[in-house]
Amino acid sequence: MSTSTVQLVCFDLGNVLIDVCNDWEEAFNLANLPPSPAMGDPNVCHQLTNLVELHECGHIETDQFDQQTAKLCQITTAQASTVNTVWLKKPYEGTDTLLEKVANANVRTACLSNTVARHWQMMNDNTPSHLPLDRLDYRFASHKIGQRKPTAAIYEHVENTCAVSPATILFFDDRRDNIAAATQRNWQTNIINSHEDPVAQLTAHLTGQGIL
Repeated sequence: MSTSTVQLVCFDLGNVLIDVCNDWEEAFNLANLPPSPAMGDPNVCHQLTNLVELHECGHIETDQFDQQTAKLCQITTAQASTVNTVWLKKPYEGTDTLLEKVANANVRTACLSNTVARHWQMMNDNTPSHLPLDRLDYRFASHKIGQRKPTAAIYEHVENTCAVSPATILFFDDRRDNIAAATQRNWQTNIINSHEDPVAQLTAHLTGQGIL
């Protein structure tokens, strides 16, 4: 049983519970495609970043995202679809067990992810990228909310929906800007290094808080 003041444990997903590509070059490689020459153009990279952010906020549908990615990267739409699909890999070893343990602790649970409809479906369906998100009490996805981290509004949405004080939220994320925004709202925060066994880090933090 938890002896912590934490009322809500909130996990980011990518690079915290599930492995994802670090960049476009890695995704192209997994899709068995040579690196796109267009990726060497800083303007193209900037446009891709903007495109991803719009997609993560639900302002661009999957097909439209593939089409625009294809145009920018000078590949076919089918190839773009493959690249955008393989970006999401597999859950880290031990993730299922960890979520089961936290679900049985005396604390509510949530995820807060900058994600898109395709990846959200992959994580919820019976795919190699499946996560037991049904074990969480709340599931917050940027494309459904219309906001993305580190915008303050998405953190406020979590606070209001869960009806908890910000100081009682324990949040895990791999990005410093997301952690900084949550810390500014008085959340308890821990940054996760995706290169050093994320599940072991999560377990150590949760144990230290008296949750596990």
